[in-house]
Amino acid sequence: MVTITLSNTPRQSLVQISCVKGECTLCGFHRIPLCDKVLDPTNPRLVSWQRFEKLMVGKTKDSEMKELTCLEHKRTNPRMFLAYATPKVCDLVLHNHVAQWQDSQYKLCLKQLREGEIMSLIDFAENYSFKG
Repeated sequence: MVTITLSNTPRQSLVQISCVKGECTLCGFHRIPLCDKVLDPTNPRLVSWQRFEKLMVGKTKDSEMKELTCLEHKRTNPRMFLAYATPKVCDLVLHNHVAQWQDSQYKLCLKQLREGEIMSLIDFAENYSFKG
């Protein structure tokens, strides 16, 4: 999916940052070939898919809302699924690009590591939270 949505394929040596960030008008979900029947809102076919949703499940002792993340199963027409998935494609493309770049940099550093040197890896999560 990542390759289809980019005007410059990731196999090329350079991918434009505007493409990866979803800012290029030549890139995006519109590049995925779909037939009109799939997009028809009256299409009777249903697709099964899943997504994580946050549900409010009560309050804490401090009267703060408690959230629980659950995997929800959906059965909708293809158009509704695509309406949900379309904005996620940009996030996937950017995430994939960053992950591949980090992997290549790790392998390059490891390859160039000399005897007596050490490499320290630190994973900085993107979606961390801290309550103090």
